[in-house]
Amino acid sequence: MPAGPAKPAALPLPAQRHDAGPLTTNAYGFRGPPVPFQRQPKTIRIAFIGASTTVSSHFFLPYSYPEFVGNWLTCGPPSKSSTSGSRVLNAGRESITSTDNVNVVREEVLPLKPDLLVYYEGANQFQLSTMMPGRSRSR
Repeated sequence: MPAGPAKPAALPLPAQRHDAGPLTTNAYGFRGPPVPFQRQPKTIRIAFIGASTTVSSHFFLPYSYPEFVGNWLTCGPPSKSSTSGSRVLNAGRESITSTDNVNVVREEVLPLKPDLLVYYEGANQFQLSTMMPGRSRSR
């Protein structure tokens, strides 16, 4: 895994309901409902990492795409599954790059032992000058 910055990017305050919008954080500072540190038997834990596209808007969107995925996973009939449910961890945050995500995963997500890690990010570090030589962002 490539080395990231010394510390993960700023995290929202844990266990908060923000007045400016529908954002609610859990004890880890991740967007979403509480998730116990100890794994429950037969539960699938899915962690989502990325930038603003993952955490979603704090001001006008009541749910992020990881929350929609978590809801969709719980809609199936439990009798058809060998699991007792899923837990979604949304470790996304605004304005971070893929190298910032390295430490988010290493320091914050891996200790929670997810079964699956979903990564959706990449646009924050792209600049027109690096993709098209001779072009600058100021045009």
